[in-house]
Amino acid sequence: MAGISIWQLLIIFLVITLLFGTKRLHSIASNLGNTIKTFRNAINEENTSTETKRQKRSKKTNRKQKNKYTPSFKKETKK
Repeated sequence: MAGISIWQLLIIFLVITLLFGTKRLHSIASNLGNTIKTFRNAINEENTSTETKRQKRSKKTNRKQKNKYTPSFKKETKK
């Protein structure tokens, strides 16, 4: 046998239910779901703020390049 069968999973689930009770399992699952949701929101906020910073930097760079003085060289003529 290489893996866990469905019967073994059912027995494990039954033992956990008997140990903790259904109310306790419900609160554990609810807390776990809220934690995952908070974690995902934090990651999305970090990605959003990073992209905003990149956009601001690229705008500043574009402005600097537009305002940068580029001298034009004229050929000297011989008299």
